[in-house]
Amino acid sequence: MPDGGLRLHGIQRVDGAAGGKEAHGEAEVEDDAEAMTEAFGDLWDADTVALCLTTNGSIKTNGAGVMGRGIALQATRRYPGIGQALGAHLAQNGNHVGLLITREDGRPIYAFPVKHVWDQHADLQLIERSARELVEIVDELSLASVALPRPGCGNGGLRWEDVKPRIESILDDRFIVVEYAPRP
Repeated sequence: MPDGGLRLHGIQRVDGAAGGKEAHGEAEVEDDAEAMTEAFGDLWDADTVALCLTTNGSIKTNGAGVMGRGIALQATRRYPGIGQALGAHLAQNGNHVGLLITREDGRPIYAFPVKHVWDQHADLQLIERSARELVEIVDELSLASVALPRPGCGNGGLRWEDVKPRIESILDDRFIVVEYAPRP
């Protein structure tokens, strides 16, 4: 990996996105980029210091956070107990960005709220607030790179064209926003 650069194994940078050079099967993000990077691929393949899951503020009767669709459901299948961690986080901190678990390889997974309630549409103001909170955490912990799905654009029902302008001035070159693209 070149001086401080970042490789996204299995993820391909969106053509025309800020930063990086396009390559087949992986993208290299240059250090001099100033804006978030957009990429296609599987979030789980991102070779970043941290990951974010888009979440909602609902807690089930058993105390677990609702994680029944999209990237959140994938997380529950990969990391049993993450739903309980989300529920505990929501009960203690409310619907805010926060650490859910640290993976076995030492990389953290954070909650990135996009909805207030699981069965409602995503909220643009909540997404903006979550982006600001995430930047604060990344600054405080000096995290070099964070990957997250397009917030609110899957099961949240929003269009990327509406979300992107709200977060692109908040998220800088440490952030990789990944649009899911299945492996060939």
